[in-house]
Amino acid sequence: MTHLALLFNECLGVKMRPVSLIFVFAAFAATACENAPCSEPQKLEELHERFDERSSEWIDEAAPYPLQLEKVAEKRATLRPFREKLVRGREADTSKMIDAFVKPTPDVATIHALVNQAQKSSMTYGWKLFELAFDLQPLFTTEQRQLISDGMSEPPDPFSTPFLARRAIDYTMFKIDADDEQKSAVAKSLSSTESKINVMLKAQHKTKMALLANWTQRNPDLPTAKAIVQKSSDDVTGFVHGLIDETTTLAQRFRPEQREFVNDRLVRMKTCPTK
Repeated sequence: MTHLALLFNECLGVKMRPVSLIFVFAAFAATACENAPCSEPQKLEELHERFDERSSEWIDEAAPYPLQLEKVAEKRATLRPFREKLVRGREADTSKMIDAFVKPTPDVATIHALVNQAQKSSMTYGWKLFELAFDLQPLFTTEQRQLISDGMSEPPDPFSTPFLARRAIDYTMFKIDADDEQKSAVAKSLSSTESKINVMLKAQHKTKMALLANWTQRNPDLPTAKAIVQKSSDDVTGFVHGLIDETTTLAQRFRPEQREFVNDRLVRMKTCPTK
């Protein structure tokens, strides 16, 4: 993948960490460890290594020259502090979202505000990736840019809830002694969310292809590219806001003692304080 690809996959909006959190709320797939009081913070060095590895995969396909490799490595290193700030900010926002959700009456306004904050933070990093991708664009030949584009053109696989998550949902429904009406509401929410995620993924792929077509040109149209990125970010954020409303409505179908079981496990998903 290119740094441009990582822009598409990580930074077009609040992206998957907050989305997956809300999806967990919607499905009540509380999979946190029974014995762990919190989740370990993401290891930054491992995150940097994965980013470096992924961004090296695509450049090999373009048969780069030593100078190109040197420039890419130099630019890539400048992203580290911004990525670290983004990750720690996401962890903090996720914990705050959980705190707002597990209240006797979910604090919907706070959750919406945190999603908007998450979008702003993601796009701070996203614009750095955007600048990097288009700064590197003239470094590559037309043929190399096309090879990069071709390697990124495959559409995403359709999304479906993982087997273990479905098992977690079934386990949760059993533990809280959910009635048939509650089970049906969860199943309906799950199916609806899967469909909406797939619509979003198709839209994101369309966005990616539009950006690639722009990026491969001899003279990219930067204002158009920026508008595409911003619209995609806004669309994803709107998607998450819709899930928040659906999820909090769904939560009210459950009795306080039922929600207590789910909330306890959601609290365990909060990131442990860093030392």
